Formats: sequence, C-alpha cells, structure tokens
Amino acid sequence: MHTGSVICRLRKRRNRPVIASKSAEKLIDEFVDCGVAARCRARLHGTPRYMSRQASIPTSATSSQRADRADRVEQDWRDPRELQIHRPQVRRDVPYVPTDDAVVGAMLDLAQVSDHDVLYDLGCGDGRIVHAAAKRGARAVGVDVDLQRIHECQENCKRMGLSRRASFLHKSFFDVDLSEATVVTLYLLPSINLKLRPKLLWDLRPGARVVSNNFDMKEWPPDATATMNYRILYKWTIPAWVQGRWNCVVDEGHETRRGRRWRLGLNLARHFQRVRGSAFVSGQEVTLMEGRICGDQISFTLWHPQHFLPAMHFIGHLRGNILRGTCRAKAADGLDGPAMAWGGVRR
Repeated sequence: MHTGSVICRLRKRRNRPVIASKSAEKLIDEFVDCGVAARCRARLHGTPRYMSRQASIPTSATSSQRADRADRVEQDWRDPRELQIHRPQVRRDVPYVPTDDAVVGAMLDLAQVSDHDVLYDLGCGDGRIVHAAAKRGARAVGVDVDLQRIHECQENCKRMGLSRRASFLHKSFFDVDLSEATVVTLYLLPSINLKLRPKLLWDLRPGARVVSNNFDMKEWPPDATATMNYRILYKWTIPAWVQGRWNCVVDEGHETRRGRRWRLGLNLARHFQRVRGSAFVSGQEVTLMEGRICGDQISFTLWHPQHFLPAMHFIGHLRGNILRGTCRAKAADGLDGPAMAWGGVRR
C-alpha cells in the first residue's frame, strides 16, 4: 500500500491531524511492508525525509543490530515512483487486426448465417462480426481476452440496439463451451488454428460451419472457399463421427424384381471429411470408393467383388448410432437404377 494511502486512512479515522499513537503504529505494521512502514512512521512522527529509512530501528537495539536492521531496510526500500500501480496486460496469442466490413459480409454469406443460427466469433476484437450476425437475426456471442475490447463491444452493442441478440465473454476461447454454436468465425493465426482444430471437431455438432479469414487448417481441406478484398475465406463443415463397425441391411423392396433383403457389413474410419474402410458383401471384403462426409451425411460407392453387378452408390444420414439412407445401382449407360432403402446399426 502506498504511504499516502495509509496516512489518508489514519486521518479519515481520526478526523484530525495524525498524532503518533500505538493504534497508528499497529495500522502501519499491518498494511505496509518494512520499507514503506519506515516512511509512514517518519511522516507520522515528523521525522525528516532523509532520516525516514532509519526511523523504524528500535532505540534499545545494540549498534550491530541497528546496523544490520538499517542494511535490511536499505535493501528492501524502493522508490514509490518505481512501484507498478496498474495490473499487467493479459498475454494475447493473436494481435488485434480489425476485419473489413466487406470481408465480414462475405464471411457471413459463406457460412449462410440466418436467424436460426447461433454464431460464436473467437477473438471478436471490436465485435463487428457479432453485430453483423445479430443484424441478420442470429444469436451471436463474441469471445476475447482483452477487457478493453469487450467494453468497446458492449458499448457498440448498446448504441446499435442489439443487446438482446449479441453478448460477449471475457475469457480465452480455449475455455469456452462451443456445443451450442452452429457457426464459428475465426481471424486468428495458422498456429492458433491448428491448436483450436481438435476443440472444434470435438465440441461442435455435426453440420456446424467454421469460417476462417485468410488462414487454413493444414491437413483439414476446406469444403468451400471464397475471395474478398484479396483475402481467401475458408469454410469447413463439421463431419459426423462415423468410424466403427456397422451391421447394415439393404432392402430391395418392390423396386426390383427380386424384392429381397441382403446384409452388408461396414468397417469405417474417418479422416476429417473423408471416409475410408471396407465392406463385407457375400462373405468377401470390398474397399469403399469415393467415401465422404458432409455434416451428418455419408456417401460412398461399392463395387461387387466379381464386378458382374453394377456399382452401388450409398447415401445415408447418421442419427446417434443409426444410419439410414438410400442406395442406387449405377448403370453402364450412366443412368441410375431405382432407389433402395438401407440402414445400419453401430456395433
């Protein structure tokens, strides 16, 4: 505590000029360190400034004790002008660079933001993406570690009348729960994108969209791109977790002359939005071709082991541990055959 603050507290308590007393000495010893206590006692007892460093040394001490105490006080003493008053700034991983208004609109168009979406802007800065999304009817949340920026966002939000649809969080985006978000916007650095990638794949639900300004995610290829003001915008759709073993049934129904059901076993592995694996048809293993995931939709192509039947193209939607969809036979003339229902359960 600063010396002047202690003296002011003493004066407010007594309502008169400070008089040396035991209560004053006790208050000084309680709130200040050794070096500042010496200066407080000097002002309290009227000791000259140049003698304040020795004022805390007891008169009953021996000469050696007084010398040792004086040396310790001299070492602990600091000029009040060197004391740090303000809190240190929070360390930022990304510098603040505002996004152009034209780029903001292009990012929201690429993500197809509507009034049914919940948008999270990670590293929101002055909140212009959050405000633009709220104007489109979406519920928008901005996240930033800079308290000054958060205050600026809130003031702009009140001025625009968007307080009901826009809110801001003063915390690190690594600690934010993104499970309710349907759209996430980024303007970070490549290294931060890579650190954030596992969290996006884990927290976001299948079908959620991620849009990044000017920086990609390395091994995770984008599903779509756009260009605005010499900047490349990247869009990804969070893929569903389809990996595992599946027991499936294809129902040919009344669409074919045979009208029967046949079983199909799938062993799937996911690598971002691509699906790899194999299928077991008629007791033989067949490699999946053209496997892809877009949100909760999966598609792939299977060839018959002996190739005497046309290839089958499967499309299905994932709901928990259940796959449902349709499949069609690819005819030699390029025309698809009748649709057949298929479904599967994860083991």
